[in-house]
Amino acid sequence: MSTFLPPPAIKPQFTSMSTDTTDQDYQEIASSSSKNTAPGFSVDDLLTGSHTFRFDRYSRREGFEVGKYLVSDTFTAGGYEWAIALYPSGKKDQYIDYVSLYIRLESEETDVNAVFELMLVDQSGNGKHKIQTQFGRLQEKQPFLMRRRGSQWGFGQYIKKKHLKKLGYLKDDCLVVNCVVGVLASCTDKEIEQAPVSCISDMDQAVMMESCEDTKFLDLESAARVIIEFGAPAQLQGLVNDADRAKFDHYLNAVDEIQQSIKTGQVSDYEAHGTRAMKTLQLVFQGILDCSTSVNQSDTLSSTLDSSSMTSSYGYEQQGGHHASHHELSQEQVYRLCSIVQRLNKGGCLGDCIEVYRISRKSVVDARFLRFSIGRWSVNDLQGLDVEEFAAKIKLWIQVAQKCYHSIFPGERQYYEQIFDGVRAVSYDTCFLAIVEHVAVELNNFADAVSFITSFRKLFAVLDLYKALDVILPEIQKMFYTVASENICQGASNTITSLATLVRKLFSSFEDTVLNEQSNSPPPDGTIHSLTEYAMNYVTRLSQYKESVTDIITSRPTKSLGNQADEQFLEASDRTSSNLHMIWIMMSLKINLMSKSKVYEDSALRYLFIMNNVTYIIKTVKGSPELVEMIGKEYLSKLRKEVLQAAQDYYSSIWHRVLYCLRDDGLSNKFPFYNGISKNSLKDRFKTFNSTFEEVCQMQSTRLVLDVGLREELQKLILSKLLPVYKAFLEKYGSRVQSERGKERYIKYSSEDLEDKVKKLFSEH
Repeated sequence: MSTFLPPPAIKPQFTSMSTDTTDQDYQEIASSSSKNTAPGFSVDDLLTGSHTFRFDRYSRREGFEVGKYLVSDTFTAGGYEWAIALYPSGKKDQYIDYVSLYIRLESEETDVNAVFELMLVDQSGNGKHKIQTQFGRLQEKQPFLMRRRGSQWGFGQYIKKKHLKKLGYLKDDCLVVNCVVGVLASCTDKEIEQAPVSCISDMDQAVMMESCEDTKFLDLESAARVIIEFGAPAQLQGLVNDADRAKFDHYLNAVDEIQQSIKTGQVSDYEAHGTRAMKTLQLVFQGILDCSTSVNQSDTLSSTLDSSSMTSSYGYEQQGGHHASHHELSQEQVYRLCSIVQRLNKGGCLGDCIEVYRISRKSVVDARFLRFSIGRWSVNDLQGLDVEEFAAKIKLWIQVAQKCYHSIFPGERQYYEQIFDGVRAVSYDTCFLAIVEHVAVELNNFADAVSFITSFRKLFAVLDLYKALDVILPEIQKMFYTVASENICQGASNTITSLATLVRKLFSSFEDTVLNEQSNSPPPDGTIHSLTEYAMNYVTRLSQYKESVTDIITSRPTKSLGNQADEQFLEASDRTSSNLHMIWIMMSLKINLMSKSKVYEDSALRYLFIMNNVTYIIKTVKGSPELVEMIGKEYLSKLRKEVLQAAQDYYSSIWHRVLYCLRDDGLSNKFPFYNGISKNSLKDRFKTFNSTFEEVCQMQSTRLVLDVGLREELQKLILSKLLPVYKAFLEKYGSRVQSERGKERYIKYSSEDLEDKVKKLFSEH
């Protein structure tokens, strides 16, 4: 709520300034003249009054639409009632980048001649107040003529919005405006009318919401007839219907006339008409609300609703707009409800209207929430959903919560503030909170039920909920700030804590599964195990929640891996706790795979299995920038070394048999006194090499190495060891059998033949 400040001691400035000032404008616009230099009225002819008003919580108004305004409390100057009207987003479309500032006549009197000064107070302490004045018009006999109640005077381009904070006018989310009003004690209409039109072209004489020209009732009888006429059921709809503003304002003028006569005690005979008017206004109030309680089908949200449709802007219409759905209040409805509340409040007849409003709007909010089809889900209900159904339900909750806290709740709060502004009988807790509390509690209850999920397969949906609720929490705290609404904020905060605890439990459950899973045997061809695929897909998705996981996982891994080298690596690492847990998962996956590899009787197949799976782990990490950042290049290098070691072990486990055939020992003759090479031994050695090489190639031709890079490296490793030895053996002993018949039976392969045959190994068939 806005509050009063004592007016500073300022004197009106006497420089005539144009309404459409440009942006040199944020310089101080103020010059004064102590004397009038042209014939006209003097300051002595004025009855002046000043008023200072604080527009608090200004940031909540920055999203106002063009034409929507804030109004100060009324004050008296020159015997008339006035108010300050401030438009946070400008009074007209062409002023959208500016704050518009106006003086508004609130008295019933007509044709009031006055001049004004508006000052935006510099709250930085530098004293550079921004002043716009029309006191200079006195020099030219040009006071401004305020023809009737609701007339406004002011500046459409008072100051650019972007300069408010920079220049010290906005402080502690508050603007302070001071105004001085000078009413001419004696001035004829003729004198005013003689002023050239060009001299008053900078005046903005528009009336709020551009309502029709109201005519003041010449007598109470005319006002009474209007009260009677609109009291008929057939005429009530005209006061409820949005289309006819003139008819509604005409009726309000009649009510004001009757209320004023009763208040002043001028004529007591019209009290019955006043009572009748109050009852009619109560019926109209109820009728307008009834028009808004039908929820549109388009309000339904499905689980497939795109989250991009949820924006931070209010879905409710503010004053200045033109359209509202069935469940919303249009600018016209807000205007009428507010106008009725003001009259009923002045007449002491607001009574049940507060409860009527509360029940009506609560039914709208409840109905909209029910249409979203979230329902009341218990822990058992959520446990029974499969992973996809559970994720869809969480996505729907997030969309609904965003809509509630970005649109529905702020909209209802805005309605409450607009319609009941200044009505002491209505408070935040008794009105707004009572309307939205039930839905807010239901949203909290659903989120709290999720915190008891037990399956780590639902971890990602839980993280989505945690992240969304964490983002929404400031909105919840901003929306529910009173003692009466404390349970909503505390409930949401407690749920976030519970969800964080749940994430840690589910994360730990996944870690245990990766380390201890024993249900599946390794594939017979030594390729990728299903556990490897599942675990790496899982951690890849986890890496997409890096920020949340980092916030939640704050303690280092404590479970033993039974592998001293890995545990020493973790102990020496300075990475974050969440990153160490991700590395721990890789280590536990590798340990599990090593255990599964022992199922293979063929040692070569065992090492191929390790190479295939660890290479898959490395490729998966490198394919995700988030994973690379979390795992770190140091551990990737460690995994790479383990692949190379497995390759060496693979070679030693089977290809050493081929190389053993190319040894020198055992080729000499055994005759005494003769140390030559035995051709028969040499022939047998070549034949043994051929058969052994073919046997190994035949066996390895059925093995698969899925990664192209690993396949090429493995082939290079074999050839790097085999070719040099074979070439040397062939060069040393090949000539010994070249002259033999059927030499192709012994020297069956050239070096190129060996290379071609090895390069065909491990290919996919």
